Amino acid sequence: MAGTLYTIQAKVITHGCATPYELTIISVEDESGLLDVFAKGACGRNRSAVRAPILAAGDRVDLLIEVIGGVKTNELGTPPEVIVLWIDRAEE
Repeated sequence: MAGTLYTIQAKVITHGCATPYELTIISVEDESGLLDVFAKGACGRNRSAVRAPILAAGDRVDLLIEVIGGVKTNELGTPPEVIVLWIDRAEE
């Protein structure tokens, strides 16, 4: 996935991992629309050198993501969780 960062929001999570970690929620906009993506910091699976908190709104990025869960379009339910596996600034 490639797109432009729209918003970045970080918060510390104290449960669900062996240690507190910083969860960063980034909204990425591409030609199909806006998608919220979770970067789980020290508790995540991001294998790149770039970490979400060092990015800024307006940055162009390339992402490898994992989509967990989801719903059918004709059912109500929980949206899928989208997690960063790799992120980098896109070359312009």
